[in-house]
Amino acid sequence: MLAPNDDVDQVVCAYDQDNPSNNMGFGPIATSSSMQRAVTLFNDAGPLLRPAGPPADSVAYERLPSGEELIVRRVVVLDNLQRDNLFSQALIAPAGQFGAELALGLDHDDWPLGSEVTRVRLHERLDRVDGFFLARRGQQGADRLRDIGRSADHLGILCDVTASLLAEPSRRVSLTTTQVGAHPRAVLLGLVDLLTPLLPDPWFFSTLESAESRAYRVIVLRNWPHEGSPDYGRLRMGGQLAPTPTVREVAGMLVGRYQKYGLEGLDLLKGRQDWHSMHPDQRIQALWSTLTVASGMTPHKALPPGTPRGTTASEPGMSGGGEDAGRSTDGGAEDRAALTEPARGRSLGMSASLVGQPSGLGRAAAGQEDGAPEQTEDGDGPHHRAASLRTSGGSASSAASPTDGDKAGMPGGLRNPPAPTTPPLTRGFTHPPVAKQLSGADREARIRRVTTLVERVFGAQTLPELQSLVDDIGRRADGWTDEEADAAAVTAIHCRLGLPKQRGRTGRKRSAAGRHLPYFFDLLVRRALSRQPAAFAWAAFLHQEAAATFSEPLRSVVERMYAEQEQGELVLHQVFFVALGKRALLDGLSKKSATARRTPGRLPLRPGRPPAAHGKGGNHVWPPRAPRPTRADGPPDGTSGRADIRAGLTEDLLRLGKALFGVLLLLSAGTALLVWLVLSLGLL
Repeated sequence: MLAPNDDVDQVVCAYDQDNPSNNMGFGPIATSSSMQRAVTLFNDAGPLLRPAGPPADSVAYERLPSGEELIVRRVVVLDNLQRDNLFSQALIAPAGQFGAELALGLDHDDWPLGSEVTRVRLHERLDRVDGFFLARRGQQGADRLRDIGRSADHLGILCDVTASLLAEPSRRVSLTTTQVGAHPRAVLLGLVDLLTPLLPDPWFFSTLESAESRAYRVIVLRNWPHEGSPDYGRLRMGGQLAPTPTVREVAGMLVGRYQKYGLEGLDLLKGRQDWHSMHPDQRIQALWSTLTVASGMTPHKALPPGTPRGTTASEPGMSGGGEDAGRSTDGGAEDRAALTEPARGRSLGMSASLVGQPSGLGRAAAGQEDGAPEQTEDGDGPHHRAASLRTSGGSASSAASPTDGDKAGMPGGLRNPPAPTTPPLTRGFTHPPVAKQLSGADREARIRRVTTLVERVFGAQTLPELQSLVDDIGRRADGWTDEEADAAAVTAIHCRLGLPKQRGRTGRKRSAAGRHLPYFFDLLVRRALSRQPAAFAWAAFLHQEAAATFSEPLRSVVERMYAEQEQGELVLHQVFFVALGKRALLDGLSKKSATARRTPGRLPLRPGRPPAAHGKGGNHVWPPRAPRPTRADGPPDGTSGRADIRAGLTEDLLRLGKALFGVLLLLSAGTALLVWLVLSLGLL
């Protein structure tokens, strides 16, 4: 994830005889980094910055051989002699930071320099670009483009390209301006939305080229090149044979659902995690089955921000309230089913061994075949309301912003909550479809940065350091993918959310985050509990801590968590209850916590032993034994406790005597055996 004003550089290229590239013409004139780096970038990305043919306004997105990604906009203005003068502005970032959605969503006025790009002069120093500024503007622009791309004018070209790429996923596509009309970015964004969940390769593109090349996955041409020109294996739409009728039917169903419901209509594709690894024929068949099952279903609607707690939901991933409250509380059984169905296919995050749940109506049957505990009316079974709702950027801000209760649990001295002041994007330029374009190394690098940041939080030794790191996480968390959020939650759980270890003494200074477990639970773990990696890790953590019932502050966190879950305000993955069991936790919470009196460096009191029998440092000698049954006719608690202490001391002395007698018996037997051997050797 990008840090603001840190990782996104920009370069402006134009015609200037004195530019440092020494080509007496077009070259870099201004940059936010060193001019030497700008010249190197220009030498590597010259065809992107200055395409062949007559110049025109366009946008391109490509990855360089060095691994960096480039978003380029080309702006043409007239100079004093009425000649076309091309200005190219490039944004540069490491691999995986951009995406096709961001590149297409940035309109002319959304770019950092806006219309002022044509006034940039040679050797002018530019500022680095705030990545979150780009994310916000790119998402807003993409939402506007989707409304344009869903018009009936683009139905034909979307169906044609979708059908062709479903049949031949590895082909690169060439389109013409007559096919995409006046909105090429809207058409390309529609293709990105439709095919990113299904096809593996990243979507690099150019909205206007004068000739075909091996670069870009999709390009738009003014007109087809003359006959005999190389096509570089590209698929020229309009002149090839139509795919089979089955592929055309599947493509029509997919595009029709997208144009009717928008991006929410494609949530059903998230029910499977293996689209990218399928053979084309298998992918088409699976897609046909999924669309056929969902043909009569409408996608869920994103919950509005600011919904009161305890009515419908108060943050993403929260379903309705109690079952007996009727429609006024949870929206009714019909609404709850509509909200739950499309959310069961959420990403499972980091664990590669976890298989995605089946899509469509077969999910419930598959869960019973796998041996999952059946839902019961009293709620003791697995969490049947587990659902994770896909939300827009508006409701994500309410999830990221801590409530008044959360602010009360913030680390002391943390003056500002980590949530940004403006409504953030839920995905930014790291939307999950964009994350799927990354290579394995890029994804591992992003996850490694997230886990390192979380580890630094729980290793902070001073309050100012903790303040800075928490603010950093608050800025970054809304742009994390599900996989990165899972990594952050699992890492926080492995760090015990700052909870100090109960056993042993160490000479190290205690972490500054150790007293703020409820706050870090809400910040890092709470919203990830609807997915398997965090659910497994949290269940294992609670199972370990529940050995002798819970201690504070973990006890309060778990009690609040289950209270919110009972009210329908917290979603837990059903694997959480399968791995740990809801009833076992509730039984543990109902007991009086014996560990609340525990002090660091002291062993916990062993059940069944009176406190006085352990001494100051705890009992390190005697093995545990079963608790004694209390006498039915015994005296009150105080007298009974003293009698138990005397009885315990007597029993301990008897056990000591038996042990000494056994040792003496063994020594006597050994001595007798030795004497017998000596006598036997003497006789020989």
